[in-house]
Amino acid sequence: MCRASLLLLLASSTAHAEVWSAEASLAAHSAYQLRGQTVTPEPVLQPALDVTVGVTGAYFGIWSNLALNDRERWGSWDETDLYAGLGGAFGESDIWWDAMLFGYIYPTRNFDSSTGELMVAVGLDHLVAPELTSAVDVRTGGVYGAASLRPSLPVVGEDGLVLHTGWTAGISNYAGSIGLQDLTAEVGLGSQLGPVEGAILGAVSHAPVALEPEPVLISVGLQLTSPL
Repeated sequence: MCRASLLLLLASSTAHAEVWSAEASLAAHSAYQLRGQTVTPEPVLQPALDVTVGVTGAYFGIWSNLALNDRERWGSWDETDLYAGLGGAFGESDIWWDAMLFGYIYPTRNFDSSTGELMVAVGLDHLVAPELTSAVDVRTGGVYGAASLRPSLPVVGEDGLVLHTGWTAGISNYAGSIGLQDLTAEVGLGSQLGPVEGAILGAVSHAPVALEPEPVLISVGLQLTSPL
């Protein structure tokens, strides 16, 4: 996704942009994980394009996932997400809010599982950066809620290396009843390379209660982000 993942970590400190600013990113991961589950176990490429509409807080974009080692899916995107949202701050405070609409498209599944999701989030852009997220699947009625901490810490100077972290606990009714769906720890080490921001990413996740319970999952990756 625009996934509720490290993309949010790396974008959390972005200031309000000028009219019609755009940002492109390309990530490579050893596997694609989402909410404690492995979506694609093979290495993946994940390009994205995000457009912000001035200081209105409105934005829209597209995100895709391509499996690299799955011969049956090579050359075709197994997931493409379209999204739009509106966000901002409460007055002059460090408390922010975001409301998003996602469209999840799965071409390799004959579009049968394609769906949409409404998501709202609120958080504090300060200290340990706490965040609350709630989402509802518009097709199945499935619900997901999560509490996260996403602190960032400069490692080398103000404009040098920055350590991004994320700690998430999420619940859902995806398995038929409400249960702990997602325990995820994320870490990223990022730096500005001229106009491009680069980051090395890692994640460890587990789904204690899920449709297909899995052991602890580990993934690593690299992401590059640049304004257009």
